[in-house]
Amino acid sequence: MDPAQIDALVQRLTANPHDEGALASAHQAGASDPKSYALLLERVGAETRDASYASHWLSEAANVWSTTLGDAHRAARVLMQAIDRDPTQRTPAERLAQLYRDKGDAKPLAALLQRRAKALAPLAPQSAEIRAELASMHEELGRLFADSLQEPKRALENFRRAIDLDPGSAYAIYGAREIYKSLGQWDDAVQMYEAELALERDPQRQLSLLREESTAQRTANDLAGASRTLARARVIDGEDAALQQEFASLIVERLAAGEDVPAHERTVGAELLVGLAEVYDGEHGFAYSGGALDIEPGHDRALQLYAHYAQTIDRREDLASRYLAYVEANPNGAMAADARWLLAASYEGAAQLEHAIQMLEPLRGLGDEQATAKLRELYAQSGLHMPSVAPPQPLSRARAQAQAMAVPTPSAGPPRDRVPVVVDRLQALLDSAQALAEAGKRT
Repeated sequence: MDPAQIDALVQRLTANPHDEGALASAHQAGASDPKSYALLLERVGAETRDASYASHWLSEAANVWSTTLGDAHRAARVLMQAIDRDPTQRTPAERLAQLYRDKGDAKPLAALLQRRAKALAPLAPQSAEIRAELASMHEELGRLFADSLQEPKRALENFRRAIDLDPGSAYAIYGAREIYKSLGQWDDAVQMYEAELALERDPQRQLSLLREESTAQRTANDLAGASRTLARARVIDGEDAALQQEFASLIVERLAAGEDVPAHERTVGAELLVGLAEVYDGEHGFAYSGGALDIEPGHDRALQLYAHYAQTIDRREDLASRYLAYVEANPNGAMAADARWLLAASYEGAAQLEHAIQMLEPLRGLGDEQATAKLRELYAQSGLHMPSVAPPQPLSRARAQAQAMAVPTPSAGPPRDRVPVVVDRLQALLDSAQALAEAGKRT
């Protein structure tokens, strides 16, 4: 193609981009001389005043450089010119971005996306299409900065921008949440979980997200928030044994931390653990029933199960303190008489006769003739005078704790100096029981 012919075609196409004769001549010449054709298209793009047409011609020139002539470097340069002439044109931007993606050039790809996002941002309020495109670009920028360029804060900025443009951007929400977690910004991470939950419709995925959110709240030491989140999960699936255990053991953890857990949460936690203790036996039933007693020391069924498992697996060292805590919390409960007799026998065996008397006096007040006869014997052995009427014996928490430090275990082992709630050991057992529950086993 001679220079004069090129000049004529350039003039015709800049004057009328729809000049079919000029287009046909240019295509025909390009078939035999693609380089001259590419240069022609570049000139038309450079000299055309209309930005959108200029971008089109330059994009076509880049396509010839890339696909026909195999010059990716020249194609990239021409595509950048096309983007500069009209940033709203998607075709040249996508072509250049794909060139960078194919080569794995993350840094220039990020620079391109940033450049175009900056140019498009002022147009976003007037166009839903541009907002969607911008959101997609910021999503990709977030991924590039997070995965390839290792700049989490810049990644977070772009993910947040994508969410602002498109609140339904699940990928951006997920990306921002993971970065917040890596930075230890747990409150922000929880907000992202909530945003993702608002979009999610699959119940199993909702369960998974709620459990992850609860874990994040526990890490942030928001144990009450973690309980509320697990309670929401139980609304979705109230039969999941592992989820029941997670909720209940969290109540135990909160009580061990000194938190004033609301009564209804304690009741639910204790009942869940009792239910699990009735299904899973051995060490796991022992752990579940012990957890229930940590929540509600006066729970009848929990004490029954705990005593059974303690005897079965020979773990009786905490039995005395469990009985004593039960009597304090539920002095007239179904297990109270049995607990008093067992504790009295343990005290008597340890020559702590006054404590044994204190344990049995309430039974005398209830008209228990056997307890009355035993009390006569104990008073006589201690050298004390037995009152004609059983004195009131309210067992205060302080007194129960004091007695728990001295009460001997109802086994052959030596008395313990102190019998606290061994939370770490119990939690280890509960964790093991949870794994068993997830596996669907019961032994």
